[in-house]
Amino acid sequence: MKSIAPLLLLLLLLLPLRADQDILVNSSFTDGHGHWQGDAKDIDTGDLSSDTPPPGAVIHLKKDKWTKIYQLFDIRDKKLFYTVSFKLSDDFKFAGNDYSRADLGDVPGLIFQEQLSENRFTLMIQGGFNFTETQLTPNVSKGTQSQTLTGRINPDSVGAQACFLIAFPPGEGSVTLTQVSLSNTDPNAQ
Repeated sequence: MKSIAPLLLLLLLLLPLRADQDILVNSSFTDGHGHWQGDAKDIDTGDLSSDTPPPGAVIHLKKDKWTKIYQLFDIRDKKLFYTVSFKLSDDFKFAGNDYSRADLGDVPGLIFQEQLSENRFTLMIQGGFNFTETQLTPNVSKGTQSQTLTGRINPDSVGAQACFLIAFPPGEGSVTLTQVSLSNTDPNAQ
């Protein structure tokens, strides 16, 4: 009996560490686009016999306007790792190859228009006194194959509420997101 108590205590101490590994809610989109704000829609399979759509969220690009998906979270670490898994539609195409003004003023914490690349997705974190921006370049030649992009970001404002955002430039077609996660552990670590 004495050996069980330390084991239970250790388990209780480790549970919060495991919970912090996935900082964003519904990062695998098992609840469709629930907990996410912006332009995401649930996957529409057109199958009337299925009550539950497959996990994922769809961003339909607009020809003349930036689209986005975002979620609020609390910054707990100075080093965070992102994973973005997605598929492009058959008709996916960027509208341009330059920079254009993305109006993101309706996103909490972003009260400005930002010049962003028209041939990449842009991942941003805004929180406290910190603004982090990373370009995500999909491999358009992979067509509808699944792709995963990972990386590290370094927010400075630990303890602040922040906005995690992915902005999609004008274009045609859609992006189906299957995972958008933020973690305090490196997904590529051995």
